[in-house]
Amino acid sequence: MILQAGEQGLASESVSALSGPSLQSGYLYLTSHRIVFEGLFFEPPVGWVPRTLLDLPLVQVSNVVAVPGRKDRHTLRVEAGRGYVYTFVTPNAHGWVRSILTARGKAPAPSRTPEPSSAGIVVNVPVGSPQPSVFLHCRHCGSLAPAGSVHCSSCGATL
Repeated sequence: MILQAGEQGLASESVSALSGPSLQSGYLYLTSHRIVFEGLFFEPPVGWVPRTLLDLPLVQVSNVVAVPGRKDRHTLRVEAGRGYVYTFVTPNAHGWVRSILTARGKAPAPSRTPEPSSAGIVVNVPVGSPQPSVFLHCRHCGSLAPAGSVHCSSCGATL
C-alpha cells in the first residue's frame, strides 16, 4: 500500500474479507486518513499480487463493531454511510475497533468526500491497462465488471 502525502500508517494485518458467502484473503491497513483492504489474486506467471478492493476515508466510517467468534475468528464490521458494511475476519477485531475509532477522531476532513459504491467494492486496475480504470467486484461470484455495468458478465447477477 502506498501512503498519500501527510498520511501515516497506523496498523496492518493479514485478514480475510467476507464477500457474500466466500472469504477473500488479503491485508487490512489503517492509516491516519483511511482504511484500505488489498485482496490477493493469483496472476500467472507472476503469482499472487495485491489489488486494492477497499479504500475508505475515515470520515465515511459511521460505526465499527467487533463481533466475538470462535478462537481467532472474530469479525470486524466497518460501517459506512448509506448502510454499507465491510466485514473482516481477524483475531484482533477489538484492537482494530479501538484503533479505527481513535484514528477517525483525529482524521482531517477531506475537501471532497466520495460516496461509497453501491454496486460492490471498487477495484483499481494497473496504469496502462486497456480496460477502464475502475471495476466493480461482484458480490455473488467475485468477478470484476467495468464501472457502470448493471449485471455481472460472469454470473449475470445484478451488481
